[in-house]
Amino acid sequence: MVHQKNADVEFDFATQGIDMIVEGDWVRANGTTLGSDNGIGVAMIMGPSFF
Repeated sequence: MVHQKNADVEFDFATQGIDMIVEGDWVRANGTTLGSDNGIGVAMIMGPSFF
């Protein structure tokens, strides 16, 4: 999985969990990426549990 964060965000992928947020029909990460195909697949699976 490719980890990326926004330049203005302090984030340690080794110790912090991805902060996912729901915006309308979309699940996205707050200040980071969800990763590649696997990350978005997991986000889609987990999406209904946020409602």
